[in-house]
Amino acid sequence: MKKLKKYGNLHRLYRRSVRKFKIPFFICLIILILVLAIFVIANSFELMHLTIPMICLTFIFGISWLFTNILTKMELKQFSPNQLNMIDNEVPSCAVCEGFLVTSQTIVRTKTGLEFVPMTKVLWVYALSHTTRYKESMDLCKSTSLIIAGRNHKKRVFHIKNNRKAFRFIQSELLKHRLDIVFGYNHRLEDIYKNDINKMIDLSQEYAEKRRKDDRNMVLSDKRKVYLLY
Repeated sequence: MKKLKKYGNLHRLYRRSVRKFKIPFFICLIILILVLAIFVIANSFELMHLTIPMICLTFIFGISWLFTNILTKMELKQFSPNQLNMIDNEVPSCAVCEGFLVTSQTIVRTKTGLEFVPMTKVLWVYALSHTTRYKESMDLCKSTSLIIAGRNHKKRVFHIKNNRKAFRFIQSELLKHRLDIVFGYNHRLEDIYKNDINKMIDLSQEYAEKRRKDDRNMVLSDKRKVYLLY
């Protein structure tokens, strides 16, 4: 990750995100080497039953680490050096919720490597809960997702623990940088997004204008309150 090392704050985020793969990988690798060394030196077959699970675990964690490395490199290609400098400088002052943070240039997710959704692509953001019932055990499995739909008709789906908390966080942080984003889900919005992306963009502009008016009205209201106090 030579390119990422130029950006200290982003590099620190990346290192934290891959610890869940990196540390177990080295632990499994050391145990595997010790088991093989004991077998070669002492001809002890008692520990050989550990080799297969250790090889499997080492392989799984190693591949996961490699995958996050490749994914992060691909994600970085979306930005120019100037944009990466801006993102890196803003990271320390950003609030974080469920691995999400928002800068003026992008949404960053730090759960598996570094994932980026450039701010210019964000059009529609919503959260959905899913419930699956398994026929054999009749157990219910609940999962929640935060979906970020782009202007290019592509959606990024992020699995989260608390959809309401994460959604409110993303909404409040995004509105600091962009007013022309549609929030929340209903079937009408889904139909518009699928069938007429230009109409969805027009709708986002309507939301932006309404938010600007609300902001202006709030400022005027605050000024009246100050005037009355004096």
